[in-house]
Amino acid sequence: MKKIISSVLMGCLILGQSLPAYAVATPKVIPVVKLVTVKLPSPGETMAKAMDLLLINLQKKTSFSGSVILAQNGNVLLSKGYGMANEEYQIPNSPTTVFRLASLSKQLTAASVLKLVEMGSLKLSDPVSQYVPDFPRGNEITIQMLLNHTSGLRDQITQTGKTEEELTRVGHTPEELVSLIKKETLVTQPGVTYFYSNHGYILLGYCIEKASGMGYESFLKQAILEPLGIKEIQYDDSDAIVKNRAEGYKVVNGQKKKADWIDMSNPYAAGALIGTTESYLKWQQSYNSPKILSKESWTQFFGTQVKTNRTALFDERYALGVMTTMLPLNTGKMAQVIYHTGGVNGFRNFQIHIDQLNLDFILLSNNESTDLEPLLSKVLLYMMALI
Repeated sequence: MKKIISSVLMGCLILGQSLPAYAVATPKVIPVVKLVTVKLPSPGETMAKAMDLLLINLQKKTSFSGSVILAQNGNVLLSKGYGMANEEYQIPNSPTTVFRLASLSKQLTAASVLKLVEMGSLKLSDPVSQYVPDFPRGNEITIQMLLNHTSGLRDQITQTGKTEEELTRVGHTPEELVSLIKKETLVTQPGVTYFYSNHGYILLGYCIEKASGMGYESFLKQAILEPLGIKEIQYDDSDAIVKNRAEGYKVVNGQKKKADWIDMSNPYAAGALIGTTESYLKWQQSYNSPKILSKESWTQFFGTQVKTNRTALFDERYALGVMTTMLPLNTGKMAQVIYHTGGVNGFRNFQIHIDQLNLDFILLSNNESTDLEPLLSKVLLYMMALI
């Protein structure tokens, strides 16, 4: 007999809301504590079966479509697509479907920065003015502040006089994006408080190019992706023909429609990568890998943290490109959860890594109307309760 479990989960995960004019989804604050009541499977059922049933039911009840992968100790327990990658041609999603990763790109940008630190090409304490000499108050904003969202930078372009359609549909070079960001005033003093900002990661991409002497895409490929043998994660070109690419959708008045166009040069280092669930799992399972970063750099990656500006049931912090918090296992012990979500026109994603359990879960959805809040809560509850 299936038991009913009510569990208090922290409800402060980053979820996408309406999109800024040119970039990835801005986080919104969801209720601090959510009382999640779900039917858990019987003890004889596996986690993979439980997750599969959860997603099948979600697909039946909502417009969810996407691909999911669940793995533990290096073994894939579930790898499956749900719904359609392309509605017009009735092509189903699969483990090889390519999705826009949106803000799941940020941790690869952060890893690229740390690689440059190891190479002696930049320091986390470097001011932005070292790479953008005329950036307003750039002498007060450091690389580390950009990484953990304490720079005080805004998250939307407001001072250009351009329409949202102009900013979304027209491509911009990194130099043009930086010029746009320069015109914006700060929302907080640099280094004082957490304020999630895609502008910060766009600036990081530009700093990577200046420090490395290479394009952001080229340096990421050479320093991070190639050493890990990851070919499927790449910088998105909106006009390129990409094999197995998913079409992005939205739901309007109950009808599924194609998502609004966005030129992917605009999210840039804040969220312009594409990939599959399987390729992102390769990245996620490379946390702490000496192939790309030293032990000291990985300690900085996860340990350089700032408390977010949201009150949480558990201590919630932003490290370098990833969120961290503590949640209880069914044994009563606490486990660190590393996670991030992402959203861009037509896509909603999230990834979870529980280090103590060597457990990974990645969901990539090609429907921006997917409500991640209840799904993410349920997935976390299943993962914690079934171990």
